[in-house]
Amino acid sequence: MKKFLCLFLALIMMLCVFTACGGDANTTTTTEAETTQGTTTSGSGKDTVIVRCEQIFFTMHPLEGIPNFPNLYVLDQVYEALTRVDDNGVVQPRLAESWEMAEDAQSVKFKIREGVKFHNGEELKASDVVFTYELAMQTPATNLFTNKIDRVEANGDYEVTIYLKAPSSSFISSTAEIYIMNEKYYNEVGGNLMEQGCGTGPYKFVSVDLSNEIQLEAFDEYWECDVPVKHAIIRSVTDSTTSAVSFEAGELDYMQVSNISAYPQLADSGNFNTELVTTLHTAYIALNNTVAPFDNVKVRQALNYAMDRATMVAIAYDGLAEEAWIMADERAFGVDMSDCNTFSYDPEKAKALLAEAGYPNGIDFGADFGIQMDIIAGGYFEKFAQVFQQNLADIGCKIELRASETYSTDAASGNYAIMTQGMTFQYDASYLEGLYGTAGIDSKNHARYSNPEVDELFAKADATTDQDERAAYFKQITEIVYNDCPTLCVLHRQIPYAWAKDLSAKPHAPANHPYYIYEWSWN
Repeated sequence: MKKFLCLFLALIMMLCVFTACGGDANTTTTTEAETTQGTTTSGSGKDTVIVRCEQIFFTMHPLEGIPNFPNLYVLDQVYEALTRVDDNGVVQPRLAESWEMAEDAQSVKFKIREGVKFHNGEELKASDVVFTYELAMQTPATNLFTNKIDRVEANGDYEVTIYLKAPSSSFISSTAEIYIMNEKYYNEVGGNLMEQGCGTGPYKFVSVDLSNEIQLEAFDEYWECDVPVKHAIIRSVTDSTTSAVSFEAGELDYMQVSNISAYPQLADSGNFNTELVTTLHTAYIALNNTVAPFDNVKVRQALNYAMDRATMVAIAYDGLAEEAWIMADERAFGVDMSDCNTFSYDPEKAKALLAEAGYPNGIDFGADFGIQMDIIAGGYFEKFAQVFQQNLADIGCKIELRASETYSTDAASGNYAIMTQGMTFQYDASYLEGLYGTAGIDSKNHARYSNPEVDELFAKADATTDQDERAAYFKQITEIVYNDCPTLCVLHRQIPYAWAKDLSAKPHAPANHPYYIYEWSWN
């Protein structure tokens, strides 16, 4: 493994930061040239913030863009959902000012906030919520959040009731992931929202270049508060070296530090604000459980024992991550998993399990099954995949890596056998249902794992509001899934952020919703 430690250097990033939506900031208007070039001056008087994104954008459609983080970073500034989950895992009101769940946990009545305007001047109405949810129920990317919904009905202009197929005490948190759209605008543009859109959020679109940057400006009629930073640019800078140079030159104001090894120096310099944030994001290897040989539990367990997670974390994340054997961590599960037997690195045990599965001489995945491993190219995904490739070679197995540009759509359709993936969890363990429940197979269940016992336990957990009972059910689920090994967990991410010294901002813990620019201000 030492040779790998020499081969890899950098790492990945994102963007983010926040504080409270607050007092007025002194502002001056930046020139068009300054905005275009991304140059800014230090100190108060700024009215523009430039945020780095580590990938190119996919779409600005608020439903279709959900699987892709770069899209979410922009969408969070333009659109809002009925609710929002805070850093402590508590569901907070957004476009819904209140809600009431029925005693049988099979319907929820939402009171819609009055006087909220869309960017086209239309007032938010219950009909917009119904329209959005009915469309989301037909959109594969949002199936994880809508698969429990039976129907959605408006009762007047400011009240919506969502009826569920079965009791679901945890459903409320799902409403934080569905951005509400204006029905009139959607119809006017024929549903073409790839490079345009109209939300209720603090910022509205000025220009969209999916290969380069998104320019936003503050929405003067935003319902919650005056927005201190009047202009925002979210810029795609995929190269970590380029982004670091741009950041130190003052051409970027906020970024997730892609080159993890550079973070300590940034933090120690005193020239920037920095923070290392522990998230509920787990990187993992998804095995399609419907495809041979991954339909054999002994093969899956063998690969789990073959993984040298310590080396993966060292190479892929410079040690600034935690080794992972289960999805998320105990904050998300709400149960003590310390008595679970971890699949610690044990190549000999892996070989023994392969022999029991009928492969005493190992497996050539390409020659024997025509399988390549699809990887998210670049950054830590590719790095730990290369370590995994060597881990397999150490137990007599061979697999070729293939960079995939369509991993999101391939994962949703099942068009793969094995691939790198990442999952960001909410604090409620019910989020696991999308990953391991049969209903999530065409969405976030990238393992295409189906276990009737697990499905039944999920249903029981969702039908009760007793927290002790729910915890007991989730513990059973976790132990079953853990031993079935439908996915191979690699690491829990810790994300380093850096931002300008004179920018008041603070990153949020959820890796998929790490910042809200309207909370920021220049000192």
